[in-house]
Amino acid sequence: TPYTFGQDPIPGVNLYRNTKAKFVMANGGNSLPCAMAKYNAKTGQFIHITSDNEFSQIMRETRVMKK
Repeated sequence: TPYTFGQDPIPGVNLYRNTKAKFVMANGGNSLPCAMAKYNAKTGQFIHITSDNEFSQIMRETRVMKK
């Protein structure tokens, strides 16, 4: 998918149809639905991003990294 950033360290985990995942649609609902989670490879901890502020901050950081 062109919407994946980086390498997927946990390919067996899917956010789609996951009741804990919060999907966000930017541009007044005109953009593609997007969900996000953080994974700590050292501890195996998987955290769903549900805060709008944290989601926006990570998206801004990702855009900067991609440039």
